Amino acid sequence: MSAPPRRRIFRRIVLGLAALALTGGLAGAGYLADEGTKRLIVPKRRPLEPWMAEIRKTPAKHGYELRAFECEAADGVRLSALLTTPTALPVETARTRPVLAALKAAGIPRATHTPLGTIVLLHGFNTRKENMLPIAERLTAAGFRCVVFDSRGHGESGGAYATFGAREVEDLRRVLAETRRLTGDSAPVGLFGYSMGGSVALQAQPVISGIGAVCTAAAFSDLRGVIQPQVAGRWNGAGSFLLPVLRWDSRYRADFDPWHISPVSTAGSITCPVFLIHGGRDTFVPTAHCGILAEACGARCEEKLIVPTGTHSTLFVEGGDALLQKMALFFLRHL
Repeated sequence: MSAPPRRRIFRRIVLGLAALALTGGLAGAGYLADEGTKRLIVPKRRPLEPWMAEIRKTPAKHGYELRAFECEAADGVRLSALLTTPTALPVETARTRPVLAALKAAGIPRATHTPLGTIVLLHGFNTRKENMLPIAERLTAAGFRCVVFDSRGHGESGGAYATFGAREVEDLRRVLAETRRLTGDSAPVGLFGYSMGGSVALQAQPVISGIGAVCTAAAFSDLRGVIQPQVAGRWNGAGSFLLPVLRWDSRYRADFDPWHISPVSTAGSITCPVFLIHGGRDTFVPTAHCGILAEACGARCEEKLIVPTGTHSTLFVEGGDALLQKMALFFLRHL
């Protein structure tokens, strides 16, 4: 015997609402996963800011000559780079004065003819190569030539996704090869990397020949250890349920597994001196990552410096000139 009409209508309404709720939930989960993946692997292309444009237009005022160049990644992505070469005589600016004073105090004459060596500076996620120019200015004042380049998906380089080392290590190899072709210098180079760039540097050193010193700031020891805490607390706690989807989506879109990005796993194979810098108040990449990396590097970790008041974004502001002086002297000792 069939149910009364009213009961059948009520049941259909309930089933319809349940189906709508399920569809809406799946759509909402899909939207959150899509947004999460974009935040994770799709960088924001920051515009060239006025202060960056000023440096590029008048590099001599900052103590160096500037040369733009490009090279091609293994997958055809174009990588945009800048090469800084010290001017014949050091230029004293607000940025370079403390470094020049540190050299003088250490009894180290600043080279005035041939650069002492080359340092490649690797920027962080959602920034661009010009963000590294103030640091390059200090290192150039110490006598080094510097290379800054836009990581794939950033600045003027091609590509849509960041892979945090899966492809960036090979990109670095290509930039180094082109730098050596342009300069004719085959001497060991130094690497400085901030955040993502620092973690790329730690992954690159064991597999790219000719890297004689590595300095990192706010580097992570493994990408999974950064993603999980950041995602789990989002969207009213729903983020933790989306982690497998984010992982799968990253593999599908960018052809890399973020769970496999682990600088700590390569740190034990590093063959050069390492200087690790971290902010004591860094909540994005907690200070524990620095300790893990230092332990993995073992005797190769020459120094681990924690800037007590530094956050992920204010590390160099809080570290000040003393931090940049330490960096310059580290590279001078080993290059």
